[in-house]
Amino acid sequence: MNVQTAPRTGTGAKPVPVLRLTGVTKRFGDLVANDEVDLELRAGEIHAILGENGAGKTTLMHLAFGSLTPDAGAMAIDGKIVPWPTTREAIERGIGMVHQHFMLIPTLTVAENVLLNVMATKNGHRLSVRDVAGRVREIGDEYGLALDPDTAIDDLSVGEKLRLEIVKVLLQSRLRGGLRAFVLDEPTALLTRQEIVRLFDILRGLADAGTAVAIITHKLEEVMELCHRVTVMRDGRVVRSMPTAETTTNELASLMVGREVRAQRRRRVVSEGEVVLALDEVSVADGHSDVLSAVTFEVRAGEIVGVAGVAGNGQDVLVECVTGLRRPTSGTIELEGRDITTFSRRELIERSVAHVPEDRRADGLVGPASLRHNFVLGLHRWPDFQRHSWLRRRRIAEHSHRLKHGFDVRATSIEQPVDRLSGGNQQRVIIGRELHKRPRLIVAAGPTRGIDIAGCEYIEHCLLEQRDAGAAILLVSLDLDELMAVSDRLVVMQGGRIRGELSTDETDAETLGLMMGGSSRGATEATS
Repeated sequence: MNVQTAPRTGTGAKPVPVLRLTGVTKRFGDLVANDEVDLELRAGEIHAILGENGAGKTTLMHLAFGSLTPDAGAMAIDGKIVPWPTTREAIERGIGMVHQHFMLIPTLTVAENVLLNVMATKNGHRLSVRDVAGRVREIGDEYGLALDPDTAIDDLSVGEKLRLEIVKVLLQSRLRGGLRAFVLDEPTALLTRQEIVRLFDILRGLADAGTAVAIITHKLEEVMELCHRVTVMRDGRVVRSMPTAETTTNELASLMVGREVRAQRRRRVVSEGEVVLALDEVSVADGHSDVLSAVTFEVRAGEIVGVAGVAGNGQDVLVECVTGLRRPTSGTIELEGRDITTFSRRELIERSVAHVPEDRRADGLVGPASLRHNFVLGLHRWPDFQRHSWLRRRRIAEHSHRLKHGFDVRATSIEQPVDRLSGGNQQRVIIGRELHKRPRLIVAAGPTRGIDIAGCEYIEHCLLEQRDAGAAILLVSLDLDELMAVSDRLVVMQGGRIRGELSTDETDAETLGLMMGGSSRGATEATS
């Protein structure tokens, strides 16, 4: 991990505290999520809040936004103690928040989603869809957040959904007197580098206009690039708060996990193992165009093949085809020499194909269900867990206890609902369940998305351990650092096609970026 210093030190005059939290404590049963936390957000500053999953960052911001009420503590706005607000009162006071999981209704349009948030102006004037559409265009032009108000949410990219969430906050605050404090929870988790750069420009502009900006992130390089100050939390407490100019990425990483974090040397392999996964001319048609077009590549036993590409270039469809969630229009997919092109997801689970989905909440877990049930999702038909169609409850409980301890899932018991776990612990549930299959093929899509440093280390270690044990791993990710760190080979997708294939040790981020963007120079360099 490189030592870096912050490029920005804030505005000239000492910033005014817009929002101050003092002695904030929040308990959930026996769990103390926030323990006498102090935090100050200043006008004109971008403030990073760092910490491992479960450190209490998001809980603290939900308290500031009025989504939760603390058990103890005080809030001051512009130096004046105020009653703890509801969400509506927080918005009225100029506090806005973009949540990690977007608060959008997929079947409605952009304008309809915005209208649900801003039914009326401050003076009580009710808005129509047409009013909102005009204001969405107006804010889009002003901030470079262009959106078509008539587009359905289902048709937006991840970057466009984030734009919409920001537009919602900006319009809401404009109608109610201005944006004083703006909180964003993991906003860059699924964005491309170009989208991240644009987001940072917007946040800098808001800070320069006097808004106090707080950003929750696990990406230390982003903290050093963007933020004026940083607060590190661990186990529900503030460990340290300081200007970013006075720290380094190494120090921040150590403060987050409570120990020194060292970059691990990855042993690359050139696998001569048998071909486990083979795609031959795989295409998927959607209407009049191909989402995938003649995709051909192999993954061998004992190697990790990374798939790189800008979001929306067919990677998600590729994963669906390989994991049995979608059937190709043409071409073949083979698993250890057997044609599985038309196999269902259930048939592939029975053949121990592991799948770590990109969206763990929507596709990997049943949130209200217990750890015990989530640990056997898809495996409940296995003889270990059922007999004559009856679940073997004691066996399942024993299995769940083993995985909980073996994969260090931080939960009160195996009966705890999985949606009450942090994102990192939810991911450990999925990793534990999928690796229990002793799979020959592992398909991992964005496995470290929204995961802290220690969690990323752990998941990468699990993948490398499986690779060294002979598994074939297909790793799909928007995070180039992750791909470059873990993969042995890379294939680059652009426009639903394989743009090129290269060894990780023989490329760099620039060449990879050119290939992802469709540059002929990048493709030429990769094959030369």
